[in-house]
Amino acid sequence: NCHEARGDYEQALRMHESSLAMRRSVYGDMAHPDIASSLNNIANCHEARGDYEQALRMHESSLAMRRSVYGDMAHPDIASSLNNIAICHKARGDYDQALRMYESSLDMDRSVYGDVAHPSIASSLNNIANCHYSRGDYEQALRMHESCLAMRRSVYGDVAHPDIASSLNNIANCHEARGDYKQALRMHESTLAMRRSVYGDVAHPDIASSL
Repeated sequence: NCHEARGDYEQALRMHESSLAMRRSVYGDMAHPDIASSLNNIANCHEARGDYEQALRMHESSLAMRRSVYGDMAHPDIASSLNNIAICHKARGDYDQALRMYESSLDMDRSVYGDVAHPSIASSLNNIANCHYSRGDYEQALRMHESCLAMRRSVYGDVAHPDIASSLNNIANCHEARGDYKQALRMHESTLAMRRSVYGDVAHPDIASSL
């Protein structure tokens, strides 16, 4: 993980593959969360290197392992794998398949957390909205981003938070894509105000982006 954080994905990949081999020596043919985690880490390295085909295969292997571990039980790790697979499909330009996987991840998150406002559910709503945006369906993207914003406000309350600012920015982008520049401007200004509340007088890329 240190090599990955430094951007040395080749070395990170080698180390994750060594970790996987060790874990398979320890656990054998048994389905185990640690093996699934190693498969996920390897997939993330391939993804970071831009090899989405191999990343997809490894994420699918991780998902299969996690389903073997947890069975029919709703679990955050399964939701995470579904989300990661969706990311790969989206990166490959297969927005329809990405959307299906994001929706499956959302369903799993809701099964895990129920009716409680939760950051993971909000993140899934955000991902689905972005997928609609990439497909050019700005109306549906707007609706989903507004749902995400409502969820994030339920989670964080009146606290200034980067995720709320991100939702405001995404909503502004949807209005802009629809040609509603007045509403887009209002939302971008709200984003800027929120980001200044979050970061204060510190120079920050998000503030620069809002300007």
